[in-house]
Amino acid sequence: MKSYLCFGGCAHGPNLVVYPQKVWYAGVKKEDAGEILDSVTNGGTVARLTGKVDKETQELIYQLLDTGLF
Repeated sequence: MKSYLCFGGCAHGPNLVVYPQKVWYAGVKKEDAGEILDSVTNGGTVARLTGKVDKETQELIYQLLDTGLF
């Protein structure tokens, strides 16, 4: 787990990005942790926590993560 600069999705936060799977969770609460961990372990996503941040912002962040600079 790494901390990063603001991704531009702060209005929808707290945010959590699962990488390299490229899943963006927004509005995450402490009680969501187990469900997110299960999705990472078993595949899939927690649909109710996705789709809140615009696709352009998500793609920009994924591209930055792909560079390995962050």
